[in-house]
Amino acid sequence: MGSIFFKEEVKVRYGDETIIRTPRYGRIWGVIIPSVLLVFVLLMSLFFITVASADSDRVVLCRNGGPLDDKSVRSIVDPGNGPTLQGLNTNCYSYPTSTRNYVASNEEGADRGPLTCTASDAVAMTVEATARFTLNTESHAQIEESFNAILNRYDAHTEDGWDKMLDNTIGQEFDAQIESTCRNYNGRAMASDPEILTSVQDALARNLRNRINDSVGTDLFCGPGVPYGEADCPELTVSVTRIIASSEATRASFEREVQAEAETRAAQQEVRTAEARSEAILAQAQAAAQAGDNYVMLQWIQLCNEHPEACPQTLIVPSNVGTNINIPTS
Repeated sequence: MGSIFFKEEVKVRYGDETIIRTPRYGRIWGVIIPSVLLVFVLLMSLFFITVASADSDRVVLCRNGGPLDDKSVRSIVDPGNGPTLQGLNTNCYSYPTSTRNYVASNEEGADRGPLTCTASDAVAMTVEATARFTLNTESHAQIEESFNAILNRYDAHTEDGWDKMLDNTIGQEFDAQIESTCRNYNGRAMASDPEILTSVQDALARNLRNRINDSVGTDLFCGPGVPYGEADCPELTVSVTRIIASSEATRASFEREVQAEAETRAAQQEVRTAEARSEAILAQAQAAAQAGDNYVMLQWIQLCNEHPEACPQTLIVPSNVGTNINIPTS
């Protein structure tokens, strides 16, 4: 037997008359049930409606994500904006707009290990370098193009995806360029000559933006410090912080050679200093000889005893003063 709570009307006979009445409980449930269903639908929709907002240094791209959607980009939320409703089953992805670094070194927190290459003398070398860049955000169209070309492919909204994308763009171009560059120099020179370090740095930076853009099919990166929405897109900047031999034994050998050369230069400088001093005293001695000043002459003699390689063996004394003085050397 059905429940009265779900009957819409009841027929009641009074004698020869039939009266139709709507039960009190039926009227109540007729209001409650639709209301409960409406609230349930609204609550459930909150779990599927996406609300997007962007931090001051992030841009958020949202695209349709429902089973019947075309997965196209729905909207782009500029930095500092939101929250905004994006609809049901919308997927949103956040990307940085500020300057970022890609660091190749052995230092803690680096994005990868240092670059490696072979010098012209077959010495294995290690190069530590950093690239500074920003994501190209000159327009919503460019952001969407970058998303479709590479950001979505690598899941670059995640930390691991972002790192992998950088390895396969900036890192890959670094690796390709460093090997050909190192073949232009020998290992000793690379490890000790600041001008060669600058040359290696310039080679890594040369056309880096265009090389990356060509490989990914879009203008993905710009140089550092480019504001959000700025059309100007300069070259990425690269700094090489250190170039060393990969082998510890080779590094020690280089250091010994450098130290020996430094000691040789110091000894040569000492000789040049002594020569300059002897020339000055010789001039004084010649003047003193003419004036009969033996004290200055003795100073010059003493200097020659200390640094015999820096002065002549004979002091020429004018004929009107006396005879030549032979200088002892031991």
